[in-house]
Amino acid sequence: MRKTSIIILSYHTLDLTRLCIESIRSFTAAGTYEILVVDNGSQDGSREWLAEQPDVRLQANEENAGFPRGCNQGMALAEAGNDLLLLNSDTIVTPRWLENLQAALHSRPEIGAVSCLTNACSNFQSIPAKYEDIDGMVSFADAFNQGDPAKWFPWLTLVGFCLLIRREAYEAIGPMDARYSPGNYEDDDYSIRLRQAGYELLLCEDTFIHHFGSASFRQGAPEEQRARSQRYEQLSQRNRAYLLEKFHLPADYKVKHGMVDALPQDLPAGTRVCLVNASCGYDLFFLHSRYPQIRLSGVTFSGAGQQLAGRSFPMRCAATWEEVPACVPDEQDIFFILGNAREIPQAGQLIQALRARLAAGGAVYYGDAERVYCQPQGD
Repeated sequence: MRKTSIIILSYHTLDLTRLCIESIRSFTAAGTYEILVVDNGSQDGSREWLAEQPDVRLQANEENAGFPRGCNQGMALAEAGNDLLLLNSDTIVTPRWLENLQAALHSRPEIGAVSCLTNACSNFQSIPAKYEDIDGMVSFADAFNQGDPAKWFPWLTLVGFCLLIRREAYEAIGPMDARYSPGNYEDDDYSIRLRQAGYELLLCEDTFIHHFGSASFRQGAPEEQRARSQRYEQLSQRNRAYLLEKFHLPADYKVKHGMVDALPQDLPAGTRVCLVNASCGYDLFFLHSRYPQIRLSGVTFSGAGQQLAGRSFPMRCAATWEEVPACVPDEQDIFFILGNAREIPQAGQLIQALRARLAAGGAVYYGDAERVYCQPQGD
């Protein structure tokens, strides 16, 4: 296993940082990693405690440099040749966590980054996990973390709470974009850049670590937390707008459409499912993880969406709704028309054209703001 530089940002989270580092020591094989902590001007004793740890390399900033800049500092300080792992200070790692992630990262040369599951996260990277304390969590994770390549799924973007990056991929695309500072959407940006550089991303559903979640935002009195929350929302909106403009992304680039939940549960292997109006393919990634036995494809109106999802799934790009029938793959078993069908020009004609491309027994699913409709082939 290649050695890993574990990069942790610390900001007023001494107790959690200590738990995180102690868990790394407990559950990671000696000699396979180094720990680098970038402290962003903490005044809670974090720097003093970190400076006393013989196995921690500390970068002590006098003020808060923000998440992307802090990560860039840590990645630049990492030992040459190491893979790079960004790890939030409010996490607790678990048995076999790193060896599982490393196995996935190096399973194919085109894998640029991998991440795992947790108890508190967006992006469908969280699962229900019942435990009452740390010992219970470790027992849960010990049973859960059984390395299994069948549980490694391509994913559109990965959240930076635990992100393992191949050294060659980092050298190919460089550091994070500091314009997202103090933070938010920099991990989406990094994921997109990895995909644009030709790398695949994997979500490892065979690996679980604990995440307390946004610990640094819960510091201070209630009024301070409310003000911080307002600033966070403003920052989130600003950074999202920057991301969309930078990569020419559609606004729904990472929206999972609820209508895909109408997909039958007992689909036989090889069932052909095509998503129309698939944006950047977020639904394709989601469905593949739930139905790995089916054959997925998509039609998008976004050139960026075709580029980002096209490495993982067949994805064609249409300029108009009228072009969609010519873009769909040959005979399919199921079509989903994502979005509100009432807003589609000549929706009835489109539905009929897609029904004509169905195999016997197939169906077209479409919907509006209220419900999902199904048009079987031949009815």
